[in-house]
Amino acid sequence: MNNNQTIYGALPYHACTGEPSIKTKGAYKEGMSVLVDTSRLRDEVASTGRFGGKGVGRGSGSTIPTGQVKVAKAVCLMKKLELSHRDLYRKTGLSNTAFDNAMLGKNVWITTIDKIGFALGLKEGELRK
Repeated sequence: MNNNQTIYGALPYHACTGEPSIKTKGAYKEGMSVLVDTSRLRDEVASTGRFGGKGVGRGSGSTIPTGQVKVAKAVCLMKKLELSHRDLYRKTGLSNTAFDNAMLGKNVWITTIDKIGFALGLKEGELRK
């Protein structure tokens, strides 16, 4: 190739491309292989319950109690209080996913059920199945 040719139509060809003896004035450092021991991190992740561990968290071994919302009771109270789905959602402060899962009758954390119950004026546990 000569200096007038281009690579990929836009980049000019440089005679030094691919040469190992290019000087960088110390800005470039060679990569080093580093051995990192991750056993402690793996043990910590496994103990927190995330990704299926045995502690607390969202994994399959989670110890956080779950339950279902009495959806019919919640809907009756919403009509009585003249609250729309969106109004109740905003009043609870829950994430959209958590609120929708609860209102669809799926298993959710007990705290999620109680937040919906509190927003409807109920005491703790009154909205649980």
